[in-house]
Amino acid sequence: VLERLNISDLIHKNIAELSGGQQQRVMIARALISEPAVLVLDEPTNGIDAKHVSEFYNTLDQLKQEGITIILVTHDIGVVADTATEVACLNKHLHFHGTTDEFKSLDEVEISKIYGHPVRFVDHQHNRECCN
Repeated sequence: VLERLNISDLIHKNIAELSGGQQQRVMIARALISEPAVLVLDEPTNGIDAKHVSEFYNTLDQLKQEGITIILVTHDIGVVADTATEVACLNKHLHFHGTTDEFKSLDEVEISKIYGHPVRFVDHQHNRECCN
């Protein structure tokens, strides 16, 4: 598990010394030791910088490819659109449930209804030179 998550070098460090991304990988490693079929994550990237967020979601993609079901709670629409296979939007009740492609086809008006306030889409590419 340590090698799979690229955290072998952290084995003797205190968790308080680790970056947010490293801490998240350690927590996932703890969960993976029991070989779960499902991994439930609630806002797992809060407080993590963009570089480590990208690494974190790459790790989740690897786990997904290994057959682990991941249930992710997030307010980050971009992550949902880029990484999920199915989406359920909840705000006091179920507003949407469908595939990622169906979710991507929602417009700003439909997303605003889900959030309960006006929403504007802004395309921000983390891999652009300005953001690395």
